[in-house]
Amino acid sequence: STGEVINASDQQLPLPAAPTMTPAFLYYHCSTHNSINNAGGAVASSPPVSNSSSAVGKLSLDVRQPPVYCPDGSMLCLIYESSSAQLAGSPTGSLSVLVVRTSTGESCFTLNRCDASGVPLYDVHKATFSPKGTFLVTWSRPLTAKGSSAGSVSVPNNMHIWHLATGNLMSSYTQKTFKADTIQWLEDESYCFRLVTNEVHVLVVSSFETEVKDADNGFPVESKVFHKGVTHYKVSPCAVAGSIGVAVFEPEHGGKPGRVSLYDYSFVKKAASGPHCSRTIFGASEAALLWNSTGTSLLIHSHSDVDNSNASYYGSTGLYIMRRGSDESSIVDQSKEGPIHDVKWSPIGDKFVVNAGTMPCHSTLFNDKGEAVFQFGAAHRNTICWAPHGRFLCLAGFGNLAGEMDFYDVLRLKKMGSNISHCSTSFEWSPDSRYFMTATLAPRMNVDNGFKIFKYNGVGPVLQRNLDRAFDCCWRPALTGVYPNRGPSPKRTPPTSTSTTTTAAAAPTAAVSVAYRPPRSTGNVDHFGLRGESQAVVGKVGAASGKPSSAAPPAAAAPVKYAAPGKQRVIPGMPPPASTASKTPVVKKAAQPPQPPPPQVVVASKPPAVSAEKAAPAVAEEAPIDKEKRCKALKKKLKQVEEIKAKVAEGKEIDQDQKRKLENEAAILAELKELS
Repeated sequence: STGEVINASDQQLPLPAAPTMTPAFLYYHCSTHNSINNAGGAVASSPPVSNSSSAVGKLSLDVRQPPVYCPDGSMLCLIYESSSAQLAGSPTGSLSVLVVRTSTGESCFTLNRCDASGVPLYDVHKATFSPKGTFLVTWSRPLTAKGSSAGSVSVPNNMHIWHLATGNLMSSYTQKTFKADTIQWLEDESYCFRLVTNEVHVLVVSSFETEVKDADNGFPVESKVFHKGVTHYKVSPCAVAGSIGVAVFEPEHGGKPGRVSLYDYSFVKKAASGPHCSRTIFGASEAALLWNSTGTSLLIHSHSDVDNSNASYYGSTGLYIMRRGSDESSIVDQSKEGPIHDVKWSPIGDKFVVNAGTMPCHSTLFNDKGEAVFQFGAAHRNTICWAPHGRFLCLAGFGNLAGEMDFYDVLRLKKMGSNISHCSTSFEWSPDSRYFMTATLAPRMNVDNGFKIFKYNGVGPVLQRNLDRAFDCCWRPALTGVYPNRGPSPKRTPPTSTSTTTTAAAAPTAAVSVAYRPPRSTGNVDHFGLRGESQAVVGKVGAASGKPSSAAPPAAAAPVKYAAPGKQRVIPGMPPPASTASKTPVVKKAAQPPQPPPPQVVVASKPPAVSAEKAAPAVAEEAPIDKEKRCKALKKKLKQVEEIKAKVAEGKEIDQDQKRKLENEAAILAELKELS
C-alpha cells in the first residue's frame, strides 16, 4: 500500500493505495526485448508534477498480455509465463493467471494449467472482469487432439467463468473467437447474456451465490432472443420500466440488406418481445451498436467494404439513431459529405459528437434525439474522447494524422486550449477528468516509445517519459462518484505591488522587434487557405433550420493574376480590400502639376444640351418596364397565396415561410393597387 517492492517470488506486486479525492494512478509496462515476452512493468502515482517523478514499484513477471483492471480499480489481472506449472505432453512454457488486490498488493486468485479439479485449461490468452469484479472470464484458443478428426473427438470448453472469492468454476462454454462483448453483464450482475447461433441466451446469475454444480451446463438459460442471422448484439446498460433493450445486427447476405432490430426483455414476464423497431441498412457488412448511458437511445454506425458510388476506396459508412419506446428510426444528417470517422456518446448520455466528412472534417455536437446543437468547425480530426464526468472533450487527429488535439468545455461550449502529440497510438482520460494521457506503443510503433500527460485544458506535457519499448499504458480506473466533477480552474493573476509598478513606469521602454507582416495581414497562416480549416462555421445550430446561427464567413473573391491599373490585387483566402478608387485618384491629381487637356477631348466633346435631350427619353422609357415587372412579380406572389389557402382548407400543415406569405397578402394587394 505504500508502494514498496514486496518479494517478487511470492507473486505479490507493489501497487499504490486505494484512490483518494486527489490522485489518480497510472500503470504501464515496458521492456528492452523485441517482443512482449519477458516484459516487466512499473507503477507510477499522479497527479504528475514534473518529469523527474519516478515509479513507486516494479513488476518482475514475464507478462504476455496487457494487464486488465477491474472496473472499480480494486483488482488487477496479469497473464504471465510460468515454467513451473506444466502438464505432461504440453508445449514448453505455459501461461498462468494472477489476480491481485491493488489496495494491499496481495494475491487473491491464481490459475495455472490445471485447476483444482484437474480440468485442462491450456494457455489463457484473454481475461475480463464482470462489472462488480465478482467473476473473471478467461478464454483459451480452441484445440483438438492431434491425429483425430474434429467429428470423433469432443472439443473441450475453452471459455470459463470463475468466482474470484472462492476460486470455483461457475460455468464453461465453447467459443471459437473472443471479443470484448462476447459475454455481457447487467450492472448488478444478476443476469448475463451470451450469443450463440441465431440466438441470444439470457442467463441467470443471481440464483447462484458461490458455486455452480454443473459447470458444463453453466448458468441456467431463463429465456432466448431468437433472430436468424444475428452476428452481433448489444444490451442496454440499465433497465427502463422493468425491461432492458437488446439490439441485434444481421449483416447483408446473398443480396439481402443488413438489418438492426431492437427487442425488449422483461424481468417481470421473464420473456423477450419484439422486435419493436427495425432499421434496414443497405450495404452494411459491419455495424457498431452504441447505447447511451441511460439506455434510451441507440446509435448505429454501419460500414461496408465496398462503396457502390465509387466515392471512396475505403468503403461507405452510415449513422442512424433509434429510440426505445418508438417504432421509428432516422438518419443522423451530417454537415459535410464524406466518411464518418468517429462517433461517441457522452458519459452522461444526453448528447454525442460525430466526426464526419472529407478532411478537414466537421465535428458536430448532437442531442439524444439526433438534432445538431453545436458546430466545432473543420479540422483534421478523427478521434473523439470524452472525460469520465462528461464535461471536458478532446477532439484529436491520431493514427495517420499529425496528432493535433483540441480541448473543449462542453458545458460552456468553449475551447480551452490545443496541443500536439505525434505518433500517438493510445490515449485515455484520468478517472478524475483532470489529465489526458497519450502513449506511443509497440508493436504499432517500434520507435520513440513512451507516454505524455497533459492537463485537461491542453497545457503540457506536464509529464513525459521515454521508454525503450512500451506495450501498454493505462490509468487505474475508479467508479463514478469517487472523484468530484470539477470545472475549469480559474486563471491565476500575478500579484502587483506598488514598488514594482513604480519601477516599471520609471524604466525606459525598449523597442520590441517583431516579425514583419504585410498590410491587412492578421498573422494567421491558415487564412491563406492552406488547410481549409478556417472556412468552416463555428457556433450553435438553429433548431428550425438546422444550420449554424452564426454568420458564415464571406466568400473569397477569385484571384486576379494581373490586376488592372488603379485596382488592388485580391489575395486568395483573404477578404477583399475596401474600395478606395474614389480617394486614390484625388490624391494623385493634387500632387501632380496641372496639365492642359488633350486635344482629342475638345474635338470629341458635344454640347451638353444634346446629351440631356438624349438622356431624358432613356429614363422615361425605363420607368414603364420596371413597373410592369413589379406588377408581374406581385401577381405571382398572390397566386402562391391562393395555393397556400387551398392547402389550409384541405387541412394540410404549412411551414413558417408559407405562414409568412399569408400574413403579407394585404401588403401585396395594396402595392399592386398603387401600381395599377
